Amino acid sequence: MATIGDDGYTDTTEPVFLTQSKALAWYWARQTVRNRSVRFEGKEEPVVFAVQLPENLNAEIRPDVGAASLLLLEAGEHYLAYLAEIYQDNGFNLPVIDLMKADRMEYLKLLGMAYIDRDIPANHVSLVSNTI
Repeated sequence: MATIGDDGYTDTTEPVFLTQSKALAWYWARQTVRNRSVRFEGKEEPVVFAVQLPENLNAEIRPDVGAASLLLLEAGEHYLAYLAEIYQDNGFNLPVIDLMKADRMEYLKLLGMAYIDRDIPANHVSLVSNTI
């Protein structure tokens, strides 16, 4: 970055957000493209990757309890409605969850929200086709 005049650049590592559901992954990928289209010109397409981690890396996955604040916004309401539809399509009711008092693992098990705060080696990643 210094070669283009940004002497203050520092490298950052962003978490990788994960879900155990292909349908939820596509939901968030489409939302990201929609949100980015407001800021950037051009045509972007959503992309989802499957991640198969060995046990040592799988143990580093954490429930994304920080997402509770998102769920209190309109975008979160849309997500919960989408999630309720998935539950109902599979014969279940959307579980009732107190977003502020829920056990950390409920965010992963019930809402499909998780992250890993490290780079994932390419040999553990594969492209998922654009179908749900």
